[in-house]
Amino acid sequence: MRYATLERTTVVIIILSILAMAVSMALQRTDWVEIVGHLLMIPLIVAGLYRSRREAWLTLAFCFVLYAGLRLGFRGDFRPVVLVEMVGVKFFVFLLLTLASAQVIRRLRPYFVRVEAQDLLDEETGLGNGLALLKHLEEQVEEHLRYGHPFTLIIYRFDPDLSEKVRRDRGRDILRDLAVSLLSRDIRSVDRAYRWGQNVVLLLPFSDQAGAHACLERHLAGIRDYLEKSGLDLQLGQLIQTELVEYPRHAEKMDRIRKELGTLGESPMNGERGLSSRFS
Repeated sequence: MRYATLERTTVVIIILSILAMAVSMALQRTDWVEIVGHLLMIPLIVAGLYRSRREAWLTLAFCFVLYAGLRLGFRGDFRPVVLVEMVGVKFFVFLLLTLASAQVIRRLRPYFVRVEAQDLLDEETGLGNGLALLKHLEEQVEEHLRYGHPFTLIIYRFDPDLSEKVRRDRGRDILRDLAVSLLSRDIRSVDRAYRWGQNVVLLLPFSDQAGAHACLERHLAGIRDYLEKSGLDLQLGQLIQTELVEYPRHAEKMDRIRKELGTLGESPMNGERGLSSRFS
């Protein structure tokens, strides 16, 4: 889960919890000023997370003054000493919320951003992403230079327009279904699968083009079976184009792929377009 999604989900859960507690307080006939004071925690959290430090402190001051004014203006049956204690406790709670929310932004967000920049997994499929593919390609090239072992990439390039049409009309993600249930499972334990843009890439160590072609034929038969059983009126050639790239036989093409993958840290979208167009 990306940090932005995690942050939004956490904030929504906190706000819903505060609202649920306010409803519970109302049902128990809690003093209405205390319910308002409880609800004032919501703008404090939002300001601390998403506004500047100055705005967060201004929100704290506004919320506290509002609560204190209401509490002292509508005293109810509370004694003066109790009122002072209530106002003091509320200020302490408001202050802690503001500080905690601000610390999340200052300390946790940069950490998650750095972690995400090194993330090697594709969120939708759980396969390795383009950065993971680059990392393992570099390792395989080093392996070849040391021991002379070949390796091969099998590239399945899905038609983006057709995939989107099926997703929209039938509610099915063909790339994800095939990548997770077939392509990444029907391989050897030493093989690895990656998702990069609209492509699924299999890395087969110690395999030349002939060995990879046998794997490819097996997968294509499974894809045809999937299309027939799913009732999708699609031809295999319409949906997917394939490519075999063996190293060192196709060293120049492999080097171009590695170079394109190397741009992912700066411009992921450029990398995705590059791989798609390269094998068209």
